[in-house]
Amino acid sequence: LGSATANPLTQNPLTQNPLTQNPLTQNPLTQNQVVPESGTEWHANRVGTSTQPETLQDLPLTQNPLTQNGVRAVSIERGDQHETIVIETVDGEGGTFPLIVAGYNGASSSLPYVLRYHVVAPRQFDLGECQPLPLVRGTGHEGTLPDPASLAADTDTLYLVAQQRYVDAFGVAGLSQVQAEIDAVNASDLGVQGALLPLEGARWDGAPSALAGAYEAWDAARCDQTAINTVAGATRDLVLEYRQALPIAHVVVIGDDDQMPFLRVRDDATLANERSFLSGIVAEDGIHDLDGDPTNGLQPAHATPRTTALASGLFLTDDHLGTAQPRPWLDQAAWVPDIGVGRLPGGPDTSAAALAQFRGSGGELSPDLLAPSDTAVAGYDHLADGSTAVADALDARLEPVAARLIGEAWTRQEVASLLTFADGARDVIAAVNGHAHQSAFLPALGNLLGDAADLYRATDLAASLPVGSVILSMACHFGYDLATQPGAIRDWADAVAARQGILVASSGYSYGDTDTIAAGELFSLLLADNLDGTLTIGQAVALTKGQHHAREGAYSGEYFKSMQAMVTYGLPMYRVAGTAASPPPPVDFGTPTVDPATGLLSVDLDLDLPIVGAAAECPAGASCLVQRTGSNGTFYEVVGALGYAPLAVSGRPVAPRATLDLTSLGNGSLRVHGAIVTAATSTDVGDVDPSFARAIVDSPRLEPEPQSLGTIFPTAPLHVTTVDTPLGEQQTLTVLPSTFRTTGVS
Repeated sequence: LGSATANPLTQNPLTQNPLTQNPLTQNPLTQNQVVPESGTEWHANRVGTSTQPETLQDLPLTQNPLTQNGVRAVSIERGDQHETIVIETVDGEGGTFPLIVAGYNGASSSLPYVLRYHVVAPRQFDLGECQPLPLVRGTGHEGTLPDPASLAADTDTLYLVAQQRYVDAFGVAGLSQVQAEIDAVNASDLGVQGALLPLEGARWDGAPSALAGAYEAWDAARCDQTAINTVAGATRDLVLEYRQALPIAHVVVIGDDDQMPFLRVRDDATLANERSFLSGIVAEDGIHDLDGDPTNGLQPAHATPRTTALASGLFLTDDHLGTAQPRPWLDQAAWVPDIGVGRLPGGPDTSAAALAQFRGSGGELSPDLLAPSDTAVAGYDHLADGSTAVADALDARLEPVAARLIGEAWTRQEVASLLTFADGARDVIAAVNGHAHQSAFLPALGNLLGDAADLYRATDLAASLPVGSVILSMACHFGYDLATQPGAIRDWADAVAARQGILVASSGYSYGDTDTIAAGELFSLLLADNLDGTLTIGQAVALTKGQHHAREGAYSGEYFKSMQAMVTYGLPMYRVAGTAASPPPPVDFGTPTVDPATGLLSVDLDLDLPIVGAAAECPAGASCLVQRTGSNGTFYEVVGALGYAPLAVSGRPVAPRATLDLTSLGNGSLRVHGAIVTAATSTDVGDVDPSFARAIVDSPRLEPEPQSLGTIFPTAPLHVTTVDTPLGEQQTLTVLPSTFRTTGVS
């Protein structure tokens, strides 16, 4: 334990940009350096000096003297089982990749081993030539960034616009239209005070503008992902500069990816990497619908910043704009936002209408408590359990009983009816979960029969959705935003924006599990539970990302993306008139004492997890282990006071998981630096057919349970994670109270 640290925004200068600078990090557990890659490639976003979270290995992260690169992949099959690793490279990456064979806990042998390797040429996509933006680059409308000291002391919202770019696309009148609505919101009594930042403008202090140069470089190489991330990184630096001086709670991005780009993040998922999404791209962001027919309005085939990102194995996020202190994750950064971030796609008419609707609604979404049909949830297949849990959470937070369409045989007509609301309905909250892409959704019956002839489309939603509604989705690419075509509904983001609503969905592949609520399902459940009226929607999303990251316990590329790729479209300042949950009883940590062996300040925790036959048998206020039977085997779950969804890492046995909030320790004055097991009593359970987790993106019928020999998982029982959230810094202890060991084929 140690003294709690101050807010990093006031204590640290935050001048380093982790997108372009590479600070060395030290792992205090092994005292081995985790060495960043040399140079300033787009993916070199190493950060911080805090302890690395446990990944799916316990191999020491040692310095590599040959390339100075960090660990890219690890295989740790205990015993004499074959080890296999797969490394995906990105554009421009090549050379030598050293491979280290190490014995567990330093063990060694003089016996020989065989090393086989296979290099697979990258899949070639004919994206065509990357053309410049179809506009004449003008001058004179770059604007000037306002001095933070000149803004109102209560400024809490930053609106980001590439002003010259915006004027080039929509004219001076379009920019004035948006500015007028921002001014109207500021003049209202909503308690929201915002400032418009022209990103390409000159600085108030006369210093050189990093963003102006970054935009010029991007214009010269529109599809260069390094140039794009330089713009994204410089934009974050600017936001942090304003956050040092003002109580910023929300950031609003005005425009699509061509106006102000998403951050590109390397996709480390081995299942459904974003490269595979390119198989349907036929033209300028023109994706084949699920039935094979191209969308309307296709341009001649050429590369775009988004198709090039996919070809490079990158996914898109806005989380960097709301993150004060990124958290280390492998050799990347986990962008865990502590303020709300939202993006307004489309042109000035759409953005101005969203601001006007926000002002007219009083800044609050208030579903009609007398009309239960104003909340709706649809889901099927491996997302059915997550959909049911989300519906239950919405019931608890929003009072009306959610209309549910959860099963394996409902049709397009039924989901269209579910999402068609009565005249006068307003502020609808709906969750749409299943197989989808950016503009079409496959109904349950189509999934059951393998027939994609009758799809529910983004244009259908735009025609039926009431103004000011919220759509949540755990479907793949439901939040993938195509380039704006004025007046066209090209994707779900366009559909919701046309109705001045809010969409929270993934820009990439999303993942679920049949037997447990995991990955994208778990994110959606946490978010639904956080819509309780105490936070804005943007803050609820930020808190959810912090919880999702802090409680995971063991990390993989699929689960990292399930958090990071969730994007919010719409104004993040909205509040939902929900019902807050009763806070859990405070934990009595006792009085910290000095540990005689180490001299460190410490507290002792006694965690008792008896195995009971059913959740109802767990005593009130206690935590227990319950055995569950899934479709592929059995697993344990922690229920009760410290209960949390089981850990479901694809390819590993499902493991029970408990979480404990440490933030209140010492009345918030103490900071936990780690946790160790000093004594334990365990129970061995034999003859177990374990349920192996599967990160499913398509269908459990097509993605069978993995088979494994020599599995020992998880290997580390305790994890302390610190994240910044809208509620302040929060520390979480995640306990993984079981270890599965194979004794044969499982």
